[in-house]
Amino acid sequence: NGAAYLQIKCKCAAKCRVGAIQHRPLRNVGLPYVYDYIRDCNDTKTATSVVAVAEQAYNNPFPAYIPSQHSLGTVLSQVCTNLIESTAMCDCARLQARIGTDREEKLQQIRKCRNGSFYEFELEPQY
Repeated sequence: NGAAYLQIKCKCAAKCRVGAIQHRPLRNVGLPYVYDYIRDCNDTKTATSVVAVAEQAYNNPFPAYIPSQHSLGTVLSQVCTNLIESTAMCDCARLQARIGTDREEKLQQIRKCRNGSFYEFELEPQY
């Protein structure tokens, strides 16, 4: 199961920067993945807000969630396009990603890559 994120919304200048949020990339994701709670000058109100959104999150479970910009394919594309000169490792990782859910086939592929044979793969770049 996925884990909901409790995002702080500050309403007390003495406790935090008003209007500040804790995790910018999750700012626009919303329910059921992200729940906003109010950080108030009154600690009791803050605690009440946290408990309320925690209960909401508990009552609305969801499977694991990875935003598309953080998916394996997107990360591979960014790393392979911007950070490394040789694409051999990228080709190997892309091949592993395409294997899907067959655990044994994936393990065999990982072993091949770790043994350095990923240089054998001649795949078309998919950036």
